[in-house]
Amino acid sequence: MFRPTVLWTIEILLMPGVQYLLHLQEEVIQVLEKKDKLSSPEDKLISRLENVIRRNAHASISEGKRDSRKPIKLKDAVGRRFSFPYYRCETWAGIEELIRQAFFHVEIIGRHVQEGHYDLMNPAGEVILPQVWEDHVEPGWSISMSMWPMPDSMPRPPPPPVHGIVDRGPPHPGLPPPSFPCNPPPRGPHPPTFDVRPITCPKKRTSDFDSSISKKNGFRGLWRNLFGVFRNKSKDHDSDSSISFYFDD
Repeated sequence: MFRPTVLWTIEILLMPGVQYLLHLQEEVIQVLEKKDKLSSPEDKLISRLENVIRRNAHASISEGKRDSRKPIKLKDAVGRRFSFPYYRCETWAGIEELIRQAFFHVEIIGRHVQEGHYDLMNPAGEVILPQVWEDHVEPGWSISMSMWPMPDSMPRPPPPPVHGIVDRGPPHPGLPPPSFPCNPPPRGPHPPTFDVRPITCPKKRTSDFDSSISKKNGFRGLWRNLFGVFRNKSKDHDSDSSISFYFDD
């Protein structure tokens, strides 16, 4: 009975992965020998080898099935393209986890992706809801990603003042205070200067009569001149008559 069992064991070891099974067999034998010496250690070894072979065969079959399926191709919201194995995208939880990892270090929209604010569309451009993802997804699909509209996080600043009038009222909440330049803007070139000189009118030519009036004291001087002229003429015409004038200086 022992000899056919050994031959059957040898036949199993001749299958693919013989070296791995031989190494495993040696380890199992050493463990069994250390524990205790049972009546049939070969039967326990054979049962363990059968379990290992069964698990390896199941894993190889599942891997062959996965490799035969075409991957899912994804174009995300920022234009990047990915290719994911189909078995990782069969469920919504699987594709969602892959998208979160792809946007883990992306700023601005990364937080919205982590919160699930996006839609996935099939090759026809139709949005697929998470509840029916497993019913519609197919191997080899080329899906695209679209973000939801993001609300404005901060209010828009007021328009600039008109005609240089600056509003010095309290600043809008959430906005920094307005800043004014320290130095005035540079002025343009200075206008040309002109040498302005006063215009002098030519002096009015005065007559001898006016000059005689101005040289002496007003009408008193004029009266003296007239008296001298009159006296000279009276001497020429009337030498006999004597005229005397008296005036106080």
